[in-house]
Amino acid sequence: MSTSRDTGDWSLGSSQQPYDAAPSHGESWRAVSAAIVGNILEWYDFAIYGYVATIIAHNFFPSGDQVGALLATFATFGIGFVARPLGGIIIGRMGDTRGRKAALLLTIFLMAIGTVGIGLIPSYNSIGVLAPLLLVICRLMQGFAAGGEWGGATAFIVEWAPEKRRGFFGSFQQASVAGGLLLGSAIAALCSTLLSADQMEAWGWRIPFLLGIILVPVGIYMRSDIKETPAYRQSEEEASPSTQRPAGCWRPRPSASPSSGRSPTISSSITCRHLRRNMPG
Repeated sequence: MSTSRDTGDWSLGSSQQPYDAAPSHGESWRAVSAAIVGNILEWYDFAIYGYVATIIAHNFFPSGDQVGALLATFATFGIGFVARPLGGIIIGRMGDTRGRKAALLLTIFLMAIGTVGIGLIPSYNSIGVLAPLLLVICRLMQGFAAGGEWGGATAFIVEWAPEKRRGFFGSFQQASVAGGLLLGSAIAALCSTLLSADQMEAWGWRIPFLLGIILVPVGIYMRSDIKETPAYRQSEEEASPSTQRPAGCWRPRPSASPSSGRSPTISSSITCRHLRRNMPG
């Protein structure tokens, strides 16, 4: 008989305790598919700015210096990349404390607001300097969301993936980024083909941005029908006070003695098994 106190019997909430709520194949595919679709649409939203940059320059910056306006437009495009590290840190931390699903939902709604906002901002001729200022704010919001999405979507997809296929499922994150960039270029090309140059500059450039509203139904679907990742639920289960080992449960009962025929270790193990069966919740 072992005299060690380090047994798997007394630990009520340790990481050695198995997690029984393994996702089914259907659950995994549904969650991963929703994340991939959301990821494609997010990166479509982030990239579409670059495809209509010359038109944005004419609408949001003074027209006296076309080169200066174009440079200002691309500087605003770059601001989105400046905000990405900050979004990655803050939303990444939120994913650890509030859940992967909550973090991913935040990135989806922030990206939708920033993208649709760009499509709704009046031109420089209408509201003056407020137009480029609002453009910068929306672009910062997009960059912040994109930074948080990169790590959040990767964690969400990998943690929902079936065992021994996490590398394969994780590759969908990068593939969906490329899919979003391609979708953005396709929509911009389609608008440019179907509309005249004057129509495109007057109002047609707004269409790709307003299509960013499609992200909202995806977010609502994930909020209502997709669960938190199994790995995060397991970590919450292990950290829950109701599953923690009662203080001192490894200690031998006072009645145990060498003459009782049972070692203190076995006695404490029996006590803790009894607690596990009778603790509420």
